[in-house]
Amino acid sequence: PNPTVFIAAVNSNFSSVNVSAMAVAGSPGASQTCMYVEDPHAPSSLWIHGAGDINGPNCGIYVNSDDPGALCVTGNAGKSDFAQVAVHGGQGGGNCKGDPGPPVHLNTGVQGLPAKWQNLPTDPTQNCPGGNVTNVASISGTYTGPGYGNYQCFANGACTTNKKGVTTCTPVTLSSATLGPGVYVFETGVTIKGATTIGTNSANGGATVVVTGNGVYDSGTATTFYDYAPTSGNYNGIAIYQPLSDTQQLLLQFGSGSSIFDGAVVAPGAAVDLHDQGGAVNATVLVVGQAYINGKINLTNYSTYNPNTTPFAHITLVE
Repeated sequence: PNPTVFIAAVNSNFSSVNVSAMAVAGSPGASQTCMYVEDPHAPSSLWIHGAGDINGPNCGIYVNSDDPGALCVTGNAGKSDFAQVAVHGGQGGGNCKGDPGPPVHLNTGVQGLPAKWQNLPTDPTQNCPGGNVTNVASISGTYTGPGYGNYQCFANGACTTNKKGVTTCTPVTLSSATLGPGVYVFETGVTIKGATTIGTNSANGGATVVVTGNGVYDSGTATTFYDYAPTSGNYNGIAIYQPLSDTQQLLLQFGSGSSIFDGAVVAPGAAVDLHDQGGAVNATVLVVGQAYINGKINLTNYSTYNPNTTPFAHITLVE
């Protein structure tokens, strides 16, 4: 209730009125965020170091850590070009107080957000057809694959755990391979070599690489690597997936080759290392636990290229 002044002077029945407001919101808008760094508490959760260069003028970055030094920019950084970085915590001082780039708008102390994509399988091996796993050391040449939306599971030998409790698995090697549509689960990890392509950008041609079971994903020795994500199903828009419970480090790029992801790299529990020597990573969305960037990464907005199927929406005020 709110007291009236002018109306009450002529009509005592309107000494007060109830004031109300209404707003309508929904999620028809496409998100402009191209990188989510999900670890809730890590210091230097996003570390842009040395030659670190994030090129995404139409993209924003969200850092979920509540640590006062969640963002760290050091070395010769300052060359990045992206729209903004929103940090739940803050930017560290001292050597971490560098400028990520002149065009970048920095917001600290923003509201924390829940982790995304909670509906993804935490144990993708449960989807292996009949529980079968193909044991193979390497795959090269053309592999037709299981078909769009179907699973194929691979492993290369058993995992071992040393006295310190560190588990090591022998990854499957994709060497100059071309894989057709499907969901490829690598239970002991995967290493990409040579010129390798997974999926196609045609209708029902997408594919997802799933790394689980303490496996390691490493595309550092690939000369070129293309991965086209599916546009429907559980893995809609996702090119690489590592479950939250798997915290093995992802070597997204450690060499002079180039990786191109038409889709998201989703590894919310992993620390991703990008340390190239002349190559670049071209991705539409990164969802990682922590990110150490000492190389060049080009970010584009997945929703721009897939407006009708994008899973990356955001709440928009309608009226």
